[in-house]
Amino acid sequence: MEPQGTGAAAGGAGALRVGDAIGYGWRAFKANPGPLVIVALVVLVLSGLVSGAGNVVSDNSVGLGIAFQVAGWLVSILLSLGMIRIALKVTRGEAADVADLFKGDQFGPYLGASIVFGLLVAVGLVLCIVPGIIVAVIFGFFGYVILERGASVGEGFSGSSDITKGQRGTVFLLGLTLIGLNILGAIACGLGLLVTYPISIVAGGYAYRVLSGQPVAPVPE
Repeated sequence: MEPQGTGAAAGGAGALRVGDAIGYGWRAFKANPGPLVIVALVVLVLSGLVSGAGNVVSDNSVGLGIAFQVAGWLVSILLSLGMIRIALKVTRGEAADVADLFKGDQFGPYLGASIVFGLLVAVGLVLCIVPGIIVAVIFGFFGYVILERGASVGEGFSGSSDITKGQRGTVFLLGLTLIGLNILGAIACGLGLLVTYPISIVAGGYAYRVLSGQPVAPVPE
């Protein structure tokens, strides 16, 4: 497979295809499953532990419960940024590393952007759902822009808006496909998530690089 993502399309983006993104994620997973499975396992276990601890503490103390919920939210933001970092590494042809989940570079801008993004999506969902979906599609790549380009909050949003122009329908379909894929993974006693989650992480990185007009590292067929 040759490097992809250099083709031009509307807004200067490459031509994104849902099947290509999922296929790339699957091939990258098959090529080196160990590290990606460990990454998925760490994310899922940590998320479950933090959520469970918060619920237990909340039953005994409202104040501590709130503190745990906030701490858990911050951990989820850190892990989310880490998954973006791993997606960018894999699509550059580098190996995934669990340590990348816990690096703090660009955490401040990403945290700020995540708060704004969450509020915008929430308001949009309240307003008949569709506006929230539109916001998510247009600005959903803000984290990739912030991390890779060292961008600010505003630059993250504007960069995501730029690269998705002309292909927002495809971005929406990719999002739906990844959600469906992970639902299937969860149905399989949750163990399927150890496969579908890594595929989704890498597919997101692939989509970002293609939309940005960047080359994507080849992986074995």
